[in-house]
Amino acid sequence: MKIGFFGCSMTEGGGLNSPVWNEYAIKNNIISKEYEGRYEKLRDDYRFSTLVGKELNCEVENLALSRNSNENIINQLYEHKDKFDICVVQFSIFTRRYIWNEPENKFYNISGVDFSEHPYLNNEKLKPLHETYLNYVAYHHNEKYVKDHLCRYVDLFDNLGKRIYWIFYQPVPKMKKRSNVLYWNLVDWANNNRLEFRHFTDGFYNDRHLSLKGNELVANKIVKKIND
Repeated sequence: MKIGFFGCSMTEGGGLNSPVWNEYAIKNNIISKEYEGRYEKLRDDYRFSTLVGKELNCEVENLALSRNSNENIINQLYEHKDKFDICVVQFSIFTRRYIWNEPENKFYNISGVDFSEHPYLNNEKLKPLHETYLNYVAYHHNEKYVKDHLCRYVDLFDNLGKRIYWIFYQPVPKMKKRSNVLYWNLVDWANNNRLEFRHFTDGFYNDRHLSLKGNELVANKIVKKIND
């Protein structure tokens, strides 16, 4: 059995590959010293997709991307679904957009962030994309429409005969009750249960991604859903 994981940084293992977390975790004997400076190895070993694979003794592939838009998540699912026996899809922040940039002849996932925070986006050619995104959110974003659109995608993919499990980062839209939807959202669940890095480190590592315990508990929820 092979499971494919799709989503944004929450599924990619965001925060686990941070040098700040790496140093803190080793200094406080939370992880083995063998991970010192091995940021991607630490992320790949402790993110919930890997833990699901270990628990179910199966192969997994994680195709999630940091700041991924829901449009691109659906694109990835459509392109790769036939490679997997099971797909786990985590929807991202509703306002994120997948925008074409003609000067560079490529698409970008754009989120509501200052470009200066992300050096790989910090160039003059891409600043118009950020302005386009902010204009879209301010004047053209309709959250009900976006949620309804995602529910339609769930309907369509569920009619393909594939085993797909759906997770939401933000509150789950109103939809027909389905056994393959995990009816809790990552952002509220992690915050309310103090399962973010900022909680685990008492604010030293001020990051809102899932802590080690958070990844473990998400993996448990997915395994239970698959087994059920």
